Amino acid sequence: MTTKVTEISEKELVSPSKPDETQDLKSNTHNKVLLSDCHFHIKTDRSKCSLVSKDQGHGINIFHNGDINIQTGSPKHGYGKLNVASHGGQIVKTGPVWVERVGSSKSPGQGEGSSTSASAVDDIEAHSEINWGNATCNTHGTQSIIADHLVLEGISSLTLKSGGEIFIEGAKLISNTGSDLWVTDAREAQIGGRDEVQCKEDVLLQTDPRASSNIIGLGHINRYIRGDYKSWVGGVGDQQYMGGPPVGIPLVKNRVAGLNIGVKLGNLLTTVTAGSLTNITGAGAMINTVAGLYTTTAGMDISISSPKGIGIAAGLDMPGLDAGKLTLSAIKQVDVSSTTNSVDITGKTGVNVTATTGDAAIKAPAGKVDLDGLYIYLN
Repeated sequence: MTTKVTEISEKELVSPSKPDETQDLKSNTHNKVLLSDCHFHIKTDRSKCSLVSKDQGHGINIFHNGDINIQTGSPKHGYGKLNVASHGGQIVKTGPVWVERVGSSKSPGQGEGSSTSASAVDDIEAHSEINWGNATCNTHGTQSIIADHLVLEGISSLTLKSGGEIFIEGAKLISNTGSDLWVTDAREAQIGGRDEVQCKEDVLLQTDPRASSNIIGLGHINRYIRGDYKSWVGGVGDQQYMGGPPVGIPLVKNRVAGLNIGVKLGNLLTTVTAGSLTNITGAGAMINTVAGLYTTTAGMDISISSPKGIGIAAGLDMPGLDAGKLTLSAIKQVDVSSTTNSVDITGKTGVNVTATTGDAAIKAPAGKVDLDGLYIYLN
């Protein structure tokens, strides 16, 4: 029986069709192995000196041009970390620095776990720093901090200080604090849309007697108060209502009156303690209508003057008003009396006393009755 080994050994050996090729080196690479074992070696070449691993190639490379390259191994074969412990501190002076950190869901002391997955951004940690003491970063230029979510946290306080202006720009500004205190010389707000403030109590305190509170607007002003409204003014007041056409959608639908003051429950009281209630002037009529008692009391004279007529009616409609005519009428009785002095009724062209359905009586219980005329007619 012939074995496979015997069959192959009996065959003719294969000879190469081309002779061995050689390579001409342009220069010497100066490769020198200074120290070597089964896993590491120290060698030099024409550009650098290297202390590297034979298994993964990580190590230290010192180049002739001044560069130093430190390369760690792959996390697949181990941890791949670069550990620096400096008990006496560090002094670093360098040129431009570019840093890219790949976050890990585990701390650097827990081994592998680096990840660049966008879905794990909220769960991984890429950089952590603890300073036992004060820390200062001084940048002579522009320093930018860019993050998907940026948190500035001060355990006791947080101070933003600028020698010039402080700009806050964003889609929305939300402030959640126990209290808010602004100390500034002047404040100006420019709001392009709606300004809404919700608070339990609103207080505006002005300490400068020259100051004023101004509301200047092209639209309407609306106050809706479920409680009381109290106003105290140490000076004088001036309110002018032009009664013009509405601007846009009118806030007051009933535009018959230029100024409408209504009290549904209680009284409407107007008191002037040291002056006079004067100058109620109108181009049209003045109409006062009450469902109850209407009284006017004066400590001195009461003067009613009109270039037209004056009518006073009790229980009747207002009589017709003719120019220069005073009309007194009542549905029951009209009394004209004087408790101290006399009552004089004088008519230039005549005096008429008429009782249309009853008697006419002229009495003087304590004195005499004088009838004095050019002619006296008794019928």
